[in-house]
Amino acid sequence: MGGPREAAPLWSVAGSGGGGGRRCRAGGGSCRSRGHGGDHGAGGSAEGPGGLVIRVLLADDQDMVRAGLRLVLSAEPDIEVVGEARDGLEAVTLARRLRPDVVLMDVRMPRLDGIEATRRLL
Repeated sequence: MGGPREAAPLWSVAGSGGGGGRRCRAGGGSCRSRGHGGDHGAGGSAEGPGGLVIRVLLADDQDMVRAGLRLVLSAEPDIEVVGEARDGLEAVTLARRLRPDVVLMDVRMPRLDGIEATRRLL
């Protein structure tokens, strides 16, 4: 019980695909399993070899964390990392422009934290 504990990274995940509620959530299932080619906003998911590709925006102030996440996510054939942000303000700007399906956002970032950035996207 004695030694100091490392704090686990805190993350916030927000879907921001811009489908205005018309996304795959309706009727259950995920974009990957629905295969309907539904509306995903201006930057909607592209068709990949196995169906829809999930477009992800990474937001973290640490370059090494973003690089590691990009490496892991890019290894998946149905995931595409479409952008990276170094802080919450940049994440909001990029999410509005790129319209990813998922934003993987660090909670503790400079200028605008991940919680407030997520609020602005929802």
